[in-house]
Amino acid sequence: EKPQDPDSERIYDANRQGYLLGSQVGMTMNDGSLDRTRLGRSIRRAERMTLNSSQRSQQRGIIQLNMLCGELETPRNIREQAIWLYKKLYKENKMGGSSMETRAAAIVYFTYKDNSINVRIDEICEKNGSHQRQVSKFARKIAMITKKPWVLSRRDVGADISKYCNILDIHQDVAK
Repeated sequence: EKPQDPDSERIYDANRQGYLLGSQVGMTMNDGSLDRTRLGRSIRRAERMTLNSSQRSQQRGIIQLNMLCGELETPRNIREQAIWLYKKLYKENKMGGSSMETRAAAIVYFTYKDNSINVRIDEICEKNGSHQRQVSKFARKIAMITKKPWVLSRRDVGADISKYCNILDIHQDVAK
């Protein structure tokens, strides 16, 4: 195989994309089984030696958050805010009792609302498969922890009109 040449023949089989959302190369295959290649084993071994379990858990949560932000096409500054909030909550041990999918969805939802971007919980939950009620509950918990309970109740009607006009391909003057 020649480097930087996509048309050259492969000497080896390429690793398939990970089965679980946020999985890394060397972790799992499409069918959910472990990647048993020599490279996969060495990657898993190196990861176990360099990071403790808490750091690995935080890293998996950030990967989950990045994957969700990528699905929602989130702007970079909001993505960075969401990661900062995730790290802050993780450091303060405020993440207990919820799955990584729920954490990621609630943090993205709260960050959107904090930046006055209208988004519904079901739009976010549709992307990563988390439960709407759990996301709502965790978002309220985040609002209380950050001492910003008003963030979740704010609504910008003008932004809603432009959002739905863009979805329906209607000019905004017609909607008014």
